[in-house]
Amino acid sequence: LFIMSIAVIPLVGMEFLPQQDSGEYTVNISLPNGTAVRETQRVTKIVEQYIEEMPEHEWAIYAVGLEAGMISSGSTPEKAIIRGKLTEKRERTRSLNQVLDDLRNKCASIPGAKIEINALDVAMGGLQSPIEIGLTGDNLEVLEMLAQTIATRVKEVEGAREVKTSIEDARPEVHLKLQRKKAEQYGINTTQLSSLLSTAINGTTATRYREKGEEIDVRIVLDEQYRRNINDLESLMISSPYGSLVHLRDVAEIEFADGPTQIERKNQARRVTITGDIYERDLKSVVDDIQSALDDLTIPPGIQLEFGGAHQEMVKAFGDLSLALILAIVLVYMILAAQFEGLLYPFVIMFSIPPTLIGVVFALLFTGRTLSIPTFVGIIMLAGIVVNNAIVLVDYINTLRRRDGLSREEAILKAGPTRLRPILMTALTTILALLPLTLGIGEGAELSAPMATAVAGGLTVSTLITLVLIPCLYIIMDNFSAKLKRLWGRRKKAEVNSMVGGE
Repeated sequence: LFIMSIAVIPLVGMEFLPQQDSGEYTVNISLPNGTAVRETQRVTKIVEQYIEEMPEHEWAIYAVGLEAGMISSGSTPEKAIIRGKLTEKRERTRSLNQVLDDLRNKCASIPGAKIEINALDVAMGGLQSPIEIGLTGDNLEVLEMLAQTIATRVKEVEGAREVKTSIEDARPEVHLKLQRKKAEQYGINTTQLSSLLSTAINGTTATRYREKGEEIDVRIVLDEQYRRNINDLESLMISSPYGSLVHLRDVAEIEFADGPTQIERKNQARRVTITGDIYERDLKSVVDDIQSALDDLTIPPGIQLEFGGAHQEMVKAFGDLSLALILAIVLVYMILAAQFEGLLYPFVIMFSIPPTLIGVVFALLFTGRTLSIPTFVGIIMLAGIVVNNAIVLVDYINTLRRRDGLSREEAILKAGPTRLRPILMTALTTILALLPLTLGIGEGAELSAPMATAVAGGLTVSTLITLVLIPCLYIIMDNFSAKLKRLWGRRKKAEVNSMVGGE
């Protein structure tokens, strides 16, 4: 059973924290750059209508010009965000992920719109993506091509949802390149050019008008009829230090280009991130499939690929918790060794810990829960709980042998039935107390239910197996100890005989 439970662990799955069904979600709407606000609002209304048609809908609000819940630094009329909430978990038959998946299918019919629908995970703070793949390097074009290839492969993995890259569609820009040789002839530099354009387009505060204790900015800006198009900019006049007026077209070239909306860096290198959500699968299984899908991918020189997000946090947390589990077992053994004033019987008692894995794994598999941080905390708790039954049994066996002079087998046969009742009482009270948490009823139960399931399942199986396993190991280890004593006695006797023979 123990070997079988180890083999079943991949079927249970692993994740950082269980996904909570808070009922809250966000919808990010992106249209092509340059889309008018009216068109963005029209698409947003369509999505909002789909949301209101859902029977689980409670409320939803939307705003045009916002992106990912943050006020954008620039004008973003082609973006909108919807924040909504479903009815209470007990009042609906579908989970949050099922409702959002149905909404995704409806929104897929809207042409030209890129719509991302994500559940708001309270445990993760809504800030960290389950799937996160980072690419770092200096060549941005190579990073973009590689990111698109990886995103395409990740989308094909079962359970991956809302896969996207941090590279957004470039925005059209107008670049003015100063012709330095010509500009030097007129004594014009880049500072004068940028100051002129800033004043002409955005305006400059020349002074403040004061009236009745209030100050009003007086801004100088070019009249709108002279800044409607690029040709108007080319006709702007720049005052030369030499007293002459020069057309902008005579000292600068106007170029059209596409500029990135944001530049992300890590360790002074360009970085592109591929992020995604998961649906109806555990995190480790999805990441393992992604790694398999990227095995044959050729990474160009100078490009580094790394997995981050919730998967990176999970690996780090599981490593720390594994050390905590080892430390807990060592501390338990040290306390038992001090109380029993020996190393043999505490070693026998510690064999009650491995069977807990059987109960933990099969309890998680039966309930459909995964191995996560709360589950691991429950396993650490079990290290100090399950030894209680073995302590009660072994201590009474030793008492019968020492006090009543019973043989080893007689003491075991008497101690088992005598201690069965208190062992079952203590185990059942703990298991029944955890039963409400194990059922996972109520809001926020996703975090506490895995821990309760691990403790209840592990304690149940360990109690049943301990009643048979510990007496058997007691006999085996006691025989082993007696054999060592005989060998040690023969060795001492041989040493004494040799000393007597020498004299």
